[in-house]
Amino acid sequence: MKAVRGRAARLSLALLLFWAGYSIYYTITRRAVEEGAGGGSYFLGVLMSGAEEAPLAASIVLGYLADRTGYRIPLALGLLEAGIVASMAFSPIEAYPLLAGAASLVYALSYSALMGLVLGESGGSGFRYSVIAAFGSLGWALGGFAGGAVYSRLGTLGLAVAAALMALSYTVALSASPSRGGALPGLGIL
Repeated sequence: MKAVRGRAARLSLALLLFWAGYSIYYTITRRAVEEGAGGGSYFLGVLMSGAEEAPLAASIVLGYLADRTGYRIPLALGLLEAGIVASMAFSPIEAYPLLAGAASLVYALSYSALMGLVLGESGGSGFRYSVIAAFGSLGWALGGFAGGAVYSRLGTLGLAVAAALMALSYTVALSASPSRGGALPGLGIL
């Protein structure tokens, strides 16, 4: 399709890989908490959800900084997010909320940069944005389906698979990022 070529194709692939990895992460962590925490699984699940969501408020500031300083460093830091997720494969379940919060804080910076690239590439076209972003939805669906199978075969070691997909997504996004500057030409700030 003409709407997804070059940089747009790489960004589409980055979204597909990221959301497939994140969906696998989500599926595995929820199942591991339910099975491993016993009667405390509800409380631990609430802690995890809070730890994952609270740092996202920082994305407003971090996204603004990424627009000003460039996307390459925030995207490269996405590899740290993947590393934190991978470390969860070898951590006790009780440490998941702390690690999830740390990964979420890095996500607030890295994913803001990735979406900045997507929005810049869409050039204000809702259709072009929708075509690129649809790959993220496809990744989420495929990852959710794969997450159960990965968990049944690997248990929490499956988080390493999720982390690998996340790391690959940021690597692909780096290949689509301009070498200098932040937002692509034509993007305005609110």
